[in-house]
Amino acid sequence: MSSEFDEYAHAKKLVARASQRKKDLGSVENPDGTHPTVEADFSSLPLKADHLQRPCWTCPDGTIYLEAFHDLYVQAYDFLVAIAEPVARPEFVHHYKLTPYSLYAAVATNIDTERIIMVLEKLSKNKLPHQIIKFIRDCTEKYGKAKLVLKHNKFYVESESPQVLRELLRDQVIAQARVKEDSANVEEHGFSVQVKAEEMKENLQLLEDEESEDEDDDQQTNKKAATVVSFQIKGEAVEKVKRQAIELDYPLMEEYDFRNDQINPNVHQFDLKPHTRIRRYQER
Repeated sequence: MSSEFDEYAHAKKLVARASQRKKDLGSVENPDGTHPTVEADFSSLPLKADHLQRPCWTCPDGTIYLEAFHDLYVQAYDFLVAIAEPVARPEFVHHYKLTPYSLYAAVATNIDTERIIMVLEKLSKNKLPHQIIKFIRDCTEKYGKAKLVLKHNKFYVESESPQVLRELLRDQVIAQARVKEDSANVEEHGFSVQVKAEEMKENLQLLEDEESEDEDDDQQTNKKAATVVSFQIKGEAVEKVKRQAIELDYPLMEEYDFRNDQINPNVHQFDLKPHTRIRRYQER
């Protein structure tokens, strides 16, 4: 019962943080400096010179409007579904909302902070409001920077940055849960080095310029495989590590490295009905 209460308490803390960030975003001023009464008026937001070539309006309160009749609708739709929550999708103009949870989900599909800001800026008819940039950074700065990964029936805390792992290990509870490994593939800070598993590449390739496609292909051909660093933790200490990570504002995403699992048997392939169409996010 105590364990269930602890899980609820820490989940409640995450919800409280998300609610506060959402509240901060919602308490914005109108562009003329006045405070909105019932509905915010963003009609005076300055448009970019080529705004007709862009499909979205991005408002300071996190609201995004998408022109469903625009030439870039399909690409913009795929991206907005990945980072925002749909509110209403009538025939001509769709309504989306950026929330902490939608941004957490975006990070979970390997869309990083700078990519979200860059693509949203590219899609937006108006210059991206500074409130939106701050909100995106606040929500995604630490979320997803560390993961709890199950590999070969062992638990690892994994990150692309050794600095993140060092910061986590400053906590005594996490440090005591660490298992010292005898591995030849260890970097200078004592962390194991492994090849990073890439997922949801479609999300990372949204709206790339046609001129740069050939360059990107050449760069990817010559680019070395990305790596991550990790340390193993005791199986019985997993829940303690998860709770301490939340206290440090580094909530751990949980993953199972099924591709490299040579111990547990694979599930037999399912025969889908002929009319079944898998959506992109279901291909993970």
